Amino acid sequence: MTVLNDILLFAPGAVPAAPLEWEETEDGTVRVSLENAGHRVSAELEFDDAGDLVGFVSRDRSRSENGTLRVVPWSTPVLRFGEVNGVRLPVEAEARWLDPGGAWTYVTLTLRDVAYNVGAPGGG
Repeated sequence: MTVLNDILLFAPGAVPAAPLEWEETEDGTVRVSLENAGHRVSAELEFDDAGDLVGFVSRDRSRSENGTLRVVPWSTPVLRFGEVNGVRLPVEAEARWLDPGGAWTYVTLTLRDVAYNVGAPGGG
């Protein structure tokens, strides 16, 4: 799930080459799925009027509670976009669990810098 989320939010150049399956849903969102190493995950995506990905919700993520895993909806809303090293990316976002009693944020992210292909052959 983290790989799917990170590709979509922080590596937009990798989207065309990634083995993603896309489906438009009846409520106007888009569902994307990724299969990797025998595991398949999916998420519903929400885009704003400018075409930016502002909502990511998955029902394929588990959370550890008292030593057991429980599937809980997981969300990474983007709060603000900006330019980082010449690339338009989310610069403020959160990670939230969507419990039946209400959503709660466990990570607040502020992106200040990004580097791609570090240490890769031919990379920067």
